[in-house]
Amino acid sequence: MRRWLRATSDRLCGLCHGLIHEGEPVLLIDIGPTIKLYRCERCAGPAPPDLPPLVAPVPIPRTVLTRFSRGMLPLDWKTRGVGREPGEEG
Repeated sequence: MRRWLRATSDRLCGLCHGLIHEGEPVLLIDIGPTIKLYRCERCAGPAPPDLPPLVAPVPIPRTVLTRFSRGMLPLDWKTRGVGREPGEEG
């Protein structure tokens, strides 16, 4: 499948090895699920005039990992294994 889009990062053209800067039009050629070929305007011809501008991706907020997760043993599992309750001396 061939489609024109804007480059999301700096890339090299697959034919002339020229640099394609971020935001420039690029022809993407999909061959199967893993092979993607990129072509610049010089090699693939002019891009369509109605190509939308590059939209900056929305950053994903980082989440704080919690100390406990589902299926995790409680932190006092060694104490309970000996027959004592947590906080009990002895």
